[in-house]
Amino acid sequence: MAPERVTVYYQGITDHTRAVAHPRGLRYVVGNALATSPDQNPAARWSCVGRTESSRDFMNCPPGTKLENYLDFPTCWDGKNLDSANHRDHMAYAAGQTCPASTPWSSPAWNC
Repeated sequence: MAPERVTVYYQGITDHTRAVAHPRGLRYVVGNALATSPDQNPAARWSCVGRTESSRDFMNCPPGTKLENYLDFPTCWDGKNLDSANHRDHMAYAAGQTCPASTPWSSPAWNC
């Protein structure tokens, strides 16, 4: 079933001195469609529309509410590659406020 809607938020600039806009053509994958546990998909969170609580584990929503999914996108880019063989290696998540040396450029994180 297709999603009813998608909302994208830009957030998470970790280092304003090394921040760059997403370049045209940047591609990457977030999440793990084959995950069988929350630990295999740390970028995903679940909630029920209209509720404040969320969980990394799949939720059963009360009747009359809808399930929503949040995907947290990485905030660090290598500054060179628009894609990589596995669609992930040119991007990384910041550790706190710092991007790894292999992906030093901070970019806005998408939160869908």
